Amino acid sequence: MLMKIKTFAFNPLSTNCYVVYEHPHAWIIDPTFCNEQEFSRLKQFLLSEDLQVDKILCTHLHFDHIFGAHMAAEAFHCDVFAHAAD
Repeated sequence: MLMKIKTFAFNPLSTNCYVVYEHPHAWIIDPTFCNEQEFSRLKQFLLSEDLQVDKILCTHLHFDHIFGAHMAAEAFHCDVFAHAAD
């Protein structure tokens, strides 16, 4: 199987959030969603593809890339990763 990537544009800045996945595993890259409505769109996609979030990765720690990190970590019971120098 090949890994797939789903892209979402979230928050007022339309910052990209990615779901990188190979069934049934998924990583969220840059949890940019900033409200429950946006988070619901992501969760609906995960449910429709029967995916389980294993990790959350922030490419860097600018506010628009981490809006939803806490919400996602709590919902999916997984860790959030970022580079130590950021």
